[in-house]
Amino acid sequence: MHDIATNPVMFTIYVIGTLSAAFHFCNGMWSFLVSWGITIGPRAQRFSSMIWMALFVVMAVMFIMSLTAFTDTQFELPVEAHTGK
Repeated sequence: MHDIATNPVMFTIYVIGTLSAAFHFCNGMWSFLVSWGITIGPRAQRFSSMIWMALFVVMAVMFIMSLTAFTDTQFELPVEAHTGK
C-alpha cells in the first residue's frame, strides 16, 4: 500500500474513490430515510441533510487521513520482499 500511496496518480484515484464512496453512502442513507417516510416534512429532511453532510465530512477526513498514513516509511516493504530472496 505504501507504493500506491506514494504514487501521486494512484493516490489521487484512491482519494476520488474514497470520497465517492463516502458521498454515495451518506446520500443513500438520506434517500433511504426520505423514501421510507422516516423524514417526511421539509424541516426533518433539512435536518437529516445536515446530519448526513456532517457525517460525509467526518468520513472523508478519516479516509484521507488513513490514506496519508500509508505514505509513512514504516509501511515500506523491505527490499527482500520485492526481490523474493
